[in-house]
Amino acid sequence: MLVSTYMPADCGDSECLETYIETCAYISALFKDTEAVQLVVGGDFNCHIGSRFYDTFLMFANENKLQLTDLNRLKDVFTFCNDAGNAFSWIDHFLCSCAVDNLVSDCSVHYQYVTSDHKPISITIKHLQPRSVAPASGICDVGSIPKVLPDWSKCGASSVAFYQYELDLALARISAPSVLFADNADRNNVLICDKLIDKYYKDISSCVNDASLMCIPGRKFNGSFSEHVVPGWNGYVIDKHQASRVAYLDWLAADKPRQGVLNETMRKTRSQFKLALRYCQQHESTLRADALANSLSEKEYNRFWKSVNRANNSKAVKYASVVDGCSGDKAIADRWHSHFEDLYNSTRDIMSEVQFRVRVPLNVNVSSYKTFIEVSDVAFACKNQKSGKATGPDDMAMEALINGTHRLYVHLALLFNLFINYGYLPSSFMQSIIIPLVKNKAGDVSHLNNYRAIALSPVLSKLFEGVLEKFLSSETIVDNHQFGFKRGHSTSLCTNALKQTVDYYTSRGSYVFACFVDF
Repeated sequence: MLVSTYMPADCGDSECLETYIETCAYISALFKDTEAVQLVVGGDFNCHIGSRFYDTFLMFANENKLQLTDLNRLKDVFTFCNDAGNAFSWIDHFLCSCAVDNLVSDCSVHYQYVTSDHKPISITIKHLQPRSVAPASGICDVGSIPKVLPDWSKCGASSVAFYQYELDLALARISAPSVLFADNADRNNVLICDKLIDKYYKDISSCVNDASLMCIPGRKFNGSFSEHVVPGWNGYVIDKHQASRVAYLDWLAADKPRQGVLNETMRKTRSQFKLALRYCQQHESTLRADALANSLSEKEYNRFWKSVNRANNSKAVKYASVVDGCSGDKAIADRWHSHFEDLYNSTRDIMSEVQFRVRVPLNVNVSSYKTFIEVSDVAFACKNQKSGKATGPDDMAMEALINGTHRLYVHLALLFNLFINYGYLPSSFMQSIIIPLVKNKAGDVSHLNNYRAIALSPVLSKLFEGVLEKFLSSETIVDNHQFGFKRGHSTSLCTNALKQTVDYYTSRGSYVFACFVDF
């Protein structure tokens, strides 16, 4: 159980001490009311060694059998420095259960960050095995659990090279199920074959995801990818922030002098940084409008319309509290489940299934392993994928494959050939996340028909489809005027043809009557 604290400040009177004691009691009760086995409490305790709150702080730790993780590992540090640079204290702490405390490998204060009067303090816990408890409702509220995902838009050439190096090291430690490639493989033992393919798929996915998390800059995800952006940061704040950081590190390296040039420079640059930041926060709307005007005057139309769209969407209603008469997270999720289940599984065309099985070439069902997909096919398909797309249930980004290595492509080619030869796909490979999106945000957001669904599939399934595209072609005769689902055609061409046709008649004083049919 993780608890973040913000304790009341010591104002010197008895009421502050009583409030501090009540806050400690509340955290203790919170711990006792849960089924948590271990406890980690971290944050601003407003409690320096020897201060008035220190005895209460120690009592709280003893009552909950918590170890003073940072106090037992660090010495002569501070986590708070006032704006004047003449008051320092160690008031941010970590308390951990004994079992967790034994797993802490590092504890440090990060003085290099200059963002406020508090300095970040962190602990590193190794080999911590969390219990996996299934939610009682069967629905996991992903939005309530912040997680960190690799953000490939922030990485440079060095990050990509580091990722490729770590990926190759990880892939070198896994082995393909060689027993499945032998001509005398026991293909009748379906259960063993499926388990080996499942394990191989999981090993490859883990290598890619672990290398991405290790090497690619992260980004917190909590149901949406929105980040807090300070308008005017680049124009007013960034240079002052950099100067403040450099001056602070110089002052810190000189053992924090209380007077002199370094102390004066540190205090002056910090004041300038905070003044600029405060100005941007107080004039946020004006700075946003100026940024839009600059984009328009510089003819950067893409950036202009992206900013407008972002501003409009931030004010739009993303989720409805009532959908089709259902309220509450579980009831709404169950209603969407039944709706999509009826929509996408409405009919079963047995005749088409029989025709498909008859038309499948008999030589596909070979008795021994046969190579269909080459490594070059996988590499070519990876290079033709699009970046910047949303991740699926596996949290793997397409950039992880686009920037993959030859060793990765070899493993993927072997995996895809196993899929084909054994006619089997892992269940996690076929999972998708269906997300309902509002069609008309000004309409009735509680109506089911005002939503359209998009499916987020695993990245490897998209790549597999891209590889198979080389081997697939259609024999169906389509109309010459059909634009959709034809190579070299798009709906944009269709729309352009429609507009030109309508314009031809309306410009000559005639009327146009149109009938749109959805086949």
